[in-house]
Amino acid sequence: MNSPSLQSAPLEPLKELSLTPFERFQYWETRVDYPNQIVAVLDFVGRLNVPCFIEAVATVLPRHPLLYSRLKIVGNSPVAFVWPVAASPHGDVLERSPLAGQAVAELDNESLVAALVRLGLQDYVRMERKPDDWVPGQLHDLPNVQPELGPAFCLTIQFSRTQCRWVMQTHHVVCDGLGGLQSIRELLQVYHWRSTDPQQPFPLRSLPIERLINRGRMIRGAASLGSRLAKLPMKWIGLFGASKFLWRRPVGLSASADQEEGGSRHGSEITWVDGGLSGSQSRRLRQVAKEFGVTVNSLLLAQWLATLHRFRVQHGLTTPQSEDCYRLMIPTNERTGGDVALSACNQVSMVYVDRWPREMEHLDGLAAGIDYEMSIIRRWGLSGTFLLALRVLGWFPSLLRWYARRPSCWATSYVTNLGPILDRLRVGQEGEKSRVGELTLHEVRLLPPLRPALPAALAVHVYAGQVRLTLHYDRGEITSEHAGELLQSLLNRLRTL
Repeated sequence: MNSPSLQSAPLEPLKELSLTPFERFQYWETRVDYPNQIVAVLDFVGRLNVPCFIEAVATVLPRHPLLYSRLKIVGNSPVAFVWPVAASPHGDVLERSPLAGQAVAELDNESLVAALVRLGLQDYVRMERKPDDWVPGQLHDLPNVQPELGPAFCLTIQFSRTQCRWVMQTHHVVCDGLGGLQSIRELLQVYHWRSTDPQQPFPLRSLPIERLINRGRMIRGAASLGSRLAKLPMKWIGLFGASKFLWRRPVGLSASADQEEGGSRHGSEITWVDGGLSGSQSRRLRQVAKEFGVTVNSLLLAQWLATLHRFRVQHGLTTPQSEDCYRLMIPTNERTGGDVALSACNQVSMVYVDRWPREMEHLDGLAAGIDYEMSIIRRWGLSGTFLLALRVLGWFPSLLRWYARRPSCWATSYVTNLGPILDRLRVGQEGEKSRVGELTLHEVRLLPPLRPALPAALAVHVYAGQVRLTLHYDRGEITSEHAGELLQSLLNRLRTL
């Protein structure tokens, strides 16, 4: 296949790259039954063009070195990302593809494996043919992406003649959700280009290696040096103020008496419930937030807090006027304008929102309070307080490990709002949905990582003009019935605003 070269400078090869404090923290948070992985699930309708897909992966993956890195372990501590030559995928497939000219029907399983091996993708991509009557469901038997055992990234593709599912697993030590979605966007666009008109040049943005090397630094970018220096004292003040969280014990959601038979989970088992708002309901949500004078995210957080409290009251875990502390753990995007040229990596921090039942009696005031708190965090860059705390803890490596692995409950729930994550793709359209080659992207789910004693992680995004919600839950602590009840209660609240 004679195709024009992609117009993007390849990344210079790396030999070794030190971990940031945040990345070391994510490594220590890993448990056998809690692999600390972010899972993206994309469901398509249509027939997958297997050769084009494999070539698209071989084009995109080398642009994001951390995804195919390995960890260098000294003693029992991770010290750096490394890149064994034998394990690195090849990005020059456009001129020498082993799949060129082959029809999909000609690619039996043996040919698929051989093609993956030849391109150096065998450790990162799994292709699973399914029967014609296959219906995608919950996920089981996924690969292990524990970074001390091998790659911290895997892409599993399940496909039949009429349906297709892409499952991307990324351990948090190498990448956050937004970084992973950046690589997914590129993969969708390159696959579409190769499937439709590969004779036309398809420019991919250059990804300078310097951006990857400088990730995680407290002060990044000369243009904003003065403003960042001015905010640095506020981070120390925020660190002092955040110490109050150490004295609070947020409530959890699990009720051991109600757990499903067996009451345990396995790292390869992924369970979720999902739902969403219609286009008109999504517009109404934005309108109500505007009337309240808050962001949509602040309104969603307020409604989720009220949902969690109502759930615990209904199941006899608390009383309406209790003094329980409800805590939401919220990732914050630390990327700057220049980071559009940053390879997939961790460039986020964490903030916590604590509220009490008495504050949930008036939801407009609850949303306004959250909105004000989040605006102060944005204005003074206080989301970096968490990163500063990790840097301080990093001076005492054993303390960082202890902090990451403490058994107490971190938060009542984890919440991430990714917005319109797949908008403005350079692909086709089928109504409001994206048309990628011969595939129509039907549904998108992002499943945040679960932690011990934190059994419910809510992800919100917008696709095809509709707000979509996915609740990733721990079946060992919350039954599927209760997970469905939680999400349905939140949806009912949002639909009746």
